[in-house]
Amino acid sequence: MFLITPNSDDALACPEPERPLLVVLADLDAADPCVRRTAVREIARHSDATTAIPLLSVALRGETVRYVQHAVLSALIELATPAAIDVLIGVLSYEDAWMRNTAAMGLEEIGEPAAPRVRALLSAPDPDLRIAGMTTLAGMRHPPAIGWIIEAIRSDPDVNVCAAGVEALERIGTATAIPDLRALARRFPHDSYIGFAVDIVCERLETAP
Repeated sequence: MFLITPNSDDALACPEPERPLLVVLADLDAADPCVRRTAVREIARHSDATTAIPLLSVALRGETVRYVQHAVLSALIELATPAAIDVLIGVLSYEDAWMRNTAAMGLEEIGEPAAPRVRALLSAPDPDLRIAGMTTLAGMRHPPAIGWIIEAIRSDPDVNVCAAGVEALERIGTATAIPDLRALARRFPHDSYIGFAVDIVCERLETAP
C-alpha cells in the first residue's frame, strides 16, 4: 500500500524545459534589474551558455546596478572558458574598482586555466595592468608565476610595478628570488620603499621553510 503525501505531485513533476537562449538573452535589455539578473543566472546554466559570452560582455559594460554586475561576473567565473577569461581580463582595465577587484578574485579562483592570459598582462603598455597581473598571479599561487614575476621585475622601468612585484614575491616567492630582488634594489637606489621592502622580503624568504 502506497502512502500519498500532499507533495507527491510536486515530487513527480518534470523540471521546467529550458527556454531558448534568444528568449533569455532578450531579458538582458529589460528595464527591471531583477529580470536582468534572473536572465544572467539562467544563461549561466543554459546548455548554450558559452555562445552568450560576447553578449554578457556587452551587458556588463552597460550595466549600472551592482547586483546585476555581480551576477554577470559570477556567471563568467563559473563558465571559465577562454572567452569568459578574456572578458574578466578586460574588466581589469575598468574604472570601477569594485569590478576590477571582483574580476581579479574571479581569475584567482579560476586559477591555472587563466594563468597564461594573466601572465600576458606583465608586458601590457599600461603599468596599472602590469600591477594587476602581478597581484592576480600572486593570488593564484600558481608555481610558475614566481619565475614570470622575477623575469618581469628584471627589466620593468616603472617603480610602482616593481614594488607590486616585490609584494607578490613576498606572498609566493622562494629563496631563489633573492638575487633578483637585491638587483632590483640596486636598480632603484634612490627609492627608499623599494630598498626597505626588498630587505624585509629577502629576510623572510631566507628563513622560509
